[in-house]
Amino acid sequence: MGEIMEEIGGDSRRSIATITDGLVPALQQRGLMRRAYEHAHLRDTLLAF
Repeated sequence: MGEIMEEIGGDSRRSIATITDGLVPALQQRGLMRRAYEHAHLRDTLLAF
């Protein structure tokens, strides 16, 4: 991870955009990440674990 941050210059906004726009949809297509949460509130979602 450190090598990657050195290469891209540590621009977290770009890194976050890359993850959310690229990695997350790919994981969702494979069923490895949620598309939606079961509960309306974060507290309830965390308690569901």
